[in-house]
Amino acid sequence: LTSPSFEKVATVGNVEAEHLKQALVHYHHTVLDFIKREQQFTGDVSHELRTPLAVLRGNVQLCQSRYGQDKALTRLLNTIDDMQLLVDTLLAVARKKTQAIPQQQVQLSELLQQLVDDVQPLATARNMQIKLSLVTEATRQLNTAMACMVFNNIIRNALNYSEGRTLDIVLDGQRVIIADDGIGLTGEVRELLTNPALIDDDSQKYKPKGHGIV
Repeated sequence: LTSPSFEKVATVGNVEAEHLKQALVHYHHTVLDFIKREQQFTGDVSHELRTPLAVLRGNVQLCQSRYGQDKALTRLLNTIDDMQLLVDTLLAVARKKTQAIPQQQVQLSELLQQLVDDVQPLATARNMQIKLSLVTEATRQLNTAMACMVFNNIIRNALNYSEGRTLDIVLDGQRVIIADDGIGLTGEVRELLTNPALIDDDSQKYKPKGHGIV
């Protein structure tokens, strides 16, 4: 995120080239400013979420001590722990301390099964069936919170926007395939998948949020 190399480009005597260079410099600094503000926002939100999550965890544990190890309370406690891990991870990313993000060997089948269990209420509400197929097991070195965030987002989008009744999730070695019968993407949109805040004008169902596939 340093100054662009084209700032050093000599444009003496070429007005059009100078205008183009200044436009590129301005755009570069605009992008830098956006990234800095986004990092600041992520850091602030992550920091502020720590306290309420700690309070929630304490209250759930108190309920467990009074009413026993209720299944719903246990699931709620696990979800809070997952959120806390995600908050810590996002905070580390916002502070550019990526070396502090923990990674571990993760069985993808166990991770996917947990995600399927977590989204089952949504699938039931949508009258959809999730089919998890384990063709070949795989273990990966990754950050669990970040991996769950990515897969959870894809799975929930598939459930929310699918026009079919079945969502197939296939683990085949190092590949994870998530297939549904959704609205799909036009050829033009597919060419822009790496663009932030991608908007599909052909679909009223698409919400202009997120950062695309970056």
